[in-house]
Amino acid sequence: MSSPHIAGLAALYLGERPLATPAEVKSAMMTTAYDTVDVDGAPAQDPFAQGAGHVDPTKYFDPGLLYLNGPADWAAFLQGKGLEDFGVEPIDGSDLNLASISIGSLAKPQTVTRTVTSTQAGTFTASIDVPGLDATVEPSTLTFGAAGETQDFTVTFSRTTAAAEEWTTGFLTWTSGDTQVRSPIAVRPTTAEAPAEVSGAGLSGSTSVEILPGVSGDLPLTVSGLAAETLLADPDNPVDGHSGNQDSGDADGYVRWVVDVPEGTTLSRFDLDSSDDTGSDLDLFVSRVVSPDDLRYYERFTSATGSADERVSLPNPTPGTYLVEANVYSFTAPFTWDMSYANVTPGGEGQLTATPNPIPAEQGVATTYDLSWQGLQPQTRYLGVVQYGESNVQTVLTVDSGQAAPVNVEAPTISGTPKLGRTLTATPGTWDPAEVTTAYQWLRGGEPIEGATSSTYRVKREDVGTVLSVRVTATDPATGLTGTADSAGAPVTVASFTTVTVNPWVGRSSDTYTLTVKVRALTGPTPTGDVTVTVAGKPYTATLQDGRATITLDPQTRGVRIVTAEYAGSETVEASTGHSAFIVLR
Repeated sequence: MSSPHIAGLAALYLGERPLATPAEVKSAMMTTAYDTVDVDGAPAQDPFAQGAGHVDPTKYFDPGLLYLNGPADWAAFLQGKGLEDFGVEPIDGSDLNLASISIGSLAKPQTVTRTVTSTQAGTFTASIDVPGLDATVEPSTLTFGAAGETQDFTVTFSRTTAAAEEWTTGFLTWTSGDTQVRSPIAVRPTTAEAPAEVSGAGLSGSTSVEILPGVSGDLPLTVSGLAAETLLADPDNPVDGHSGNQDSGDADGYVRWVVDVPEGTTLSRFDLDSSDDTGSDLDLFVSRVVSPDDLRYYERFTSATGSADERVSLPNPTPGTYLVEANVYSFTAPFTWDMSYANVTPGGEGQLTATPNPIPAEQGVATTYDLSWQGLQPQTRYLGVVQYGESNVQTVLTVDSGQAAPVNVEAPTISGTPKLGRTLTATPGTWDPAEVTTAYQWLRGGEPIEGATSSTYRVKREDVGTVLSVRVTATDPATGLTGTADSAGAPVTVASFTTVTVNPWVGRSSDTYTLTVKVRALTGPTPTGDVTVTVAGKPYTATLQDGRATITLDPQTRGVRIVTAEYAGSETVEASTGHSAFIVLR
């Protein structure tokens, strides 16, 4: 019943002052109101319960001060909210010149401005109390010589002990003698001021996010997703690649689907997108229903503007069965439309990560973190969610993966003899898609060879003893995306020489005989690998160290012993054999 009472009191005010603006009437009622009471008779000062309080018709004709505003103020307010473009200077929503003060997200000290117009001469002194906040009024006294004068003041709020994500309320009161001008205040400190939406692109990639922490210390980030959007199709009117067209819908233009929202979902988003943004009007309705067979709903969410595209976003939705209804309200044929949805849950695709995590936060000091992902499927839209600390503050990440880069199907190859002075020829292999342009880079030991960027390469002296390969870069001319692939290696081998010496080369059967094997390459690196020495039919094996190996033979009997040393070679050094002999006396 409060509405007719207020309307009647407003009419009474206008009867006395017929030229009063709506802002004047509202301000006079609010600033002179007194507290309501609860069931126990105690003052109920919560502005979310009583507003400014109970209107006092014995006082509102002489409120002392008025908070006035007009069309220009509201235009600046709407401009600041991004709801309209009037071509005026925008203001923060908290700076609209109302007889109340509200800040919905306080992450750092914030100053609001008000202008008051006196209805009487006098000096007004400010008092303010908002639990958990430090609130300062400047100037704290206002002096007026006569009615009709105006003055500005500011109020600066900073958080001290108020809990984040909870409203704290209080009052600002200007007092002059027996006149009190009271304004209700509601401020909600927040864990962080963060963008509601950020976007990225690519099968793999990253994007930076700037936030303004409202707390100090480690601020953990909880990441959910990525979740691929699902395109819903009209089973009664299938349209290739789309949900529907001008022929979709029942007699009233509705197409309906039933979808599930699982436990633990941090965001459910439903998007209705028309191909004709100027000649069509679509509406979207999402309802949580009893079951797939019982479409009575517990709650209903609507996006039914006059535009072609509609969206319903449900942060931390109640799990259950949801009915999705797309209504084709009006259109200009031909046209198509898409109905898609995604449920973002912890985990998901793309290995979404936030870095750093936690954020070393300092209250009121802007900072950034990076979101990164990899390995997404091409031509898919994904959604992810970041939640800050224990709050409900969310940032939604949208990633359009785009086209896939060219993929190598068969590796590049090298033909020709990898010898000094010979020419090698590369083939690009095969790619998906097949229509790509290719570029070549020859590699020596895996490192690019300067200037070697054609499909052929002449082997140089510095290549001897190394492995040559070619790297092919394929570019899709339609997208500009690139892929790379390397050929198998082609060793450019070098000859080796193996020698073996015996100490002593003449001795007795009681002596110990030691063989030293040396392997030297004609050029290039020192040979590595194993050598095998055979003496009297018995093999001995050793591993080269710096191109040499030492072998101690078993006890020998009388006679002439022939020594054969064999080096098996390596990838870049050819095999070789060396011989020697020694004599064993009694």
